[in-house]
Amino acid sequence: MKHLYILILALVVGQQGFAQNRNEFDAFKKDILSQFDTYFENVEMSGDGKIILYAEEAYNTLLSVKKNSIIRAVLSDRIEEFAIVRYQYKSELWKKETNNNRVTFIDDWDMNSIAKTANITASQKTNSHPWFFYLGAGGTYSDAISDINNLNVSSRLGFFLLKNRWDLAVSYTLNIAGNGNYDSPLNSNIGLMTKVYFPIRKINISPYIGTGISYITTSSTSDIFTINSDSWDVPLYMGISWFVGHGSLDIGYLYGNNSGSMVTIGYTFSLWSK
Repeated sequence: MKHLYILILALVVGQQGFAQNRNEFDAFKKDILSQFDTYFENVEMSGDGKIILYAEEAYNTLLSVKKNSIIRAVLSDRIEEFAIVRYQYKSELWKKETNNNRVTFIDDWDMNSIAKTANITASQKTNSHPWFFYLGAGGTYSDAISDINNLNVSSRLGFFLLKNRWDLAVSYTLNIAGNGNYDSPLNSNIGLMTKVYFPIRKINISPYIGTGISYITTSSTSDIFTINSDSWDVPLYMGISWFVGHGSLDIGYLYGNNSGSMVTIGYTFSLWSK
């Protein structure tokens, strides 16, 4: 029972203390707004013990000397050492020097500028490593239009490690060899590739050379059964990119021990504007 009385007494004393502090701050707020109503529209206390002053436009046009004088008057009889002045998106931080009752301007910031800087930084990162998607096709043909010796469709999805200089992409190529009959081999090629570019800005083209690693699955159907085989390859790539719009028209050549050789023409779509 004794502990209960002590708890009740502590709650009552704490509530009275809080009410007293609240009354003191309300009186302080009323005093500040009555003296400086031209410069401030409201006064609050932050959770970490700083006085927050919400300024009018008139305060924002004052010289630093006049601002210093006003903030010194605000903090002179307070135990708080810091005051934050807010006007629209701008803020100022002031500190009271306890040994001489002067105030010092510490810093100011603009939330609009901070937001713009963050957006610019994010945009710069995106522009430095833009993503792209490539779709192309190619083949080799004989004199007769109906005889198709080799037909391929290729695609890539990747991003630039160094803008317009060095990229990394996942690639997929589907290749049909032969004349299109049921026994024509079908190659499915998936891999990881990287290319280095050498831009020639005057004529808006960029030769490139690259390499990668590919996993090839070959399927061939005969009169009796279907044959499937798997192999790995390290192909070499070379070609030229011509920058058109927000992407590039690409003419490329691929050579590999297991994937063979092929010429492709396609377009690289930039997934973000340059």
